[in-house]
Amino acid sequence: MIEIIYRNTVEQWIECASFASKKSRDEKKLDRPRIFLTSACAVIFVFTILSDQIPVSIIFGALGIVFYFFYPALLEKMTRRAFKRMANKRDLLPNGDIKLVLDGDNLIVDIEEKSRTISIKDVVNVTEISECLFIEFKNKDEISLIVPINAFKSEEDAIEFKQKLKGK
Repeated sequence: MIEIIYRNTVEQWIECASFASKKSRDEKKLDRPRIFLTSACAVIFVFTILSDQIPVSIIFGALGIVFYFFYPALLEKMTRRAFKRMANKRDLLPNGDIKLVLDGDNLIVDIEEKSRTISIKDVVNVTEISECLFIEFKNKDEISLIVPINAFKSEEDAIEFKQKLKGK
């Protein structure tokens, strides 16, 4: 039996929420604006070269290249900023401590005096993200859990907890 008591920070929530949103997005949909704008810059580049406007063509060529390579980083930054605004506007994190107890094949979760038991067979994914374990469940009604690794009493407990959830 492994028992953990912890409290999440806004930074941990933002990190895990942006990871989950990035993982759930359709990659082809994300590349559409990137490809469209790069193609538009390439077309303008070609037309300005043909009309002997070399300085303008250099600007649009450079703009197309820069946009193609920096669009994913820009999208990530915008996503994080949106999650930060959302976290500041709403009370998304529990006010009190979160208590997890891994007892056999069940994970007992106590959040703000509400207790529920989740089978470890319902765990879909356990990912380590910046000193936290991000635990996702099959049932979409269950919230994903963010467990700081420093909340474990020992490193062995953290490894055993992770292995039990992944091993099912």
